[in-house]
Amino acid sequence: MLGIGAGIDTLATARRGAIFSPLDLAPRAWFDPSDMGGLFQDSTATQPVTGDGDPVGAMLDRSGNGAHLLQSAAARRPIYREGGGQRWLEFDGMDDILTAALPLAQPASVIFAIETITPGSGATGDIVLGGTASTVTLEIDEAISIYAGAQLVSPVAPQPGDQMVLTAVFNGSGSQLRKDGAVIASGNPGTSSSASFSLGDNGFGRHARMRCFGLAIYGLLSESDTRKVEGWIARRLGL
Repeated sequence: MLGIGAGIDTLATARRGAIFSPLDLAPRAWFDPSDMGGLFQDSTATQPVTGDGDPVGAMLDRSGNGAHLLQSAAARRPIYREGGGQRWLEFDGMDDILTAALPLAQPASVIFAIETITPGSGATGDIVLGGTASTVTLEIDEAISIYAGAQLVSPVAPQPGDQMVLTAVFNGSGSQLRKDGAVIASGNPGTSSSASFSLGDNGFGRHARMRCFGLAIYGLLSESDTRKVEGWIARRLGL
């Protein structure tokens, strides 16, 4: 279910501005499942994804920085899906994971378009995005939280089928969690960074059952630039 309220109004306002591309703000990495030219069934990026139901072993980084998300094990690849004018990667919550050799170094802004299929709970909460050895995580269970040595938890309780634009700002004491353009938590989740990151897990078996419609990673963005990216990526959800 899509959220409503001030956050959605913010996203709508961001979309009404001049034509914008995530590349305008020099992302560290940018992944767009709607761009089938950047999806491959194998981790060597030789066999293109051609339609609904194909496994995804490589999702290319469209920033130009070469931080491609890869999975060499066939059984652990998410599935490309399309329907209703949308395109996404579906993670099964069992073992699907894509990994990129890109440091998650603070400060960083991570902006997602995502649907939770079945949120986890407690110690088995779903790691939507995880750094090496759980040093940096974005987690969805009874709430939405980020971790970088400590935990910053929002009061928002996701439900199965929730589609949302999530923004995690990792910036020490100036960190934030945002949902659909509205701040839902602020504080200090710690200052840890990570040498690499994974989508769908943190490498320790806490896999997320989710749909990913888009992901962009930047350095620290201004409020206005954050809104621009949120507005752009919200279109992947039809917001």
